[in-house]
Amino acid sequence: MAPTAVAILLVAAGCTSAESGDSVDGSPTGPPADSVTDGSAADAPGEGDDSGDDGSSVDEPGAELGTVSVEGAVYSITELRNCVPLSDDVIEGELELQGIGTSADGERVQIDVYVETLAGQPFNSVSWAGPEGVWGNPEDAAITFAGDRVSGSATLVEALTQEGALPIEFDLEVPADLIECR
Repeated sequence: MAPTAVAILLVAAGCTSAESGDSVDGSPTGPPADSVTDGSAADAPGEGDDSGDDGSSVDEPGAELGTVSVEGAVYSITELRNCVPLSDDVIEGELELQGIGTSADGERVQIDVYVETLAGQPFNSVSWAGPEGVWGNPEDAAITFAGDRVSGSATLVEALTQEGALPIEFDLEVPADLIECR
């Protein structure tokens, strides 16, 4: 597509510059400056209203829905997504769970738990991202999935180098509602 056609499409779609708040053609967009919110929690979608629902099972902000223990550090998981598992001719997914929380230092942490079979053989998996780095690819994932809870343990390797050994244990609620995560 020619650059001129792209520019016309962007203007027609009303795309704005993230830094200036102006449209591609320079005209102002959005609400008047005096009506812009200050970004406080009261203005955030999903805080106290039904907007911004992402399918997590959080009833109140910060509610603990499970824990993850990594080398003695225990992390609270406060947001869970029960994703529609991938299933095709080779993979038969039973559970694809994303858990998100925050470390004591305010760093985002995430655990992903998969219960599935690959070519008819169990192929459960766990991955972790937190202050310890990004880890995954366990050979010893021991996962118990009982409908509304999933728990287990695994020894993970560092994602980039595929070296090291990071022991992890977890116990998480599983939200009843499935959501599309892809």
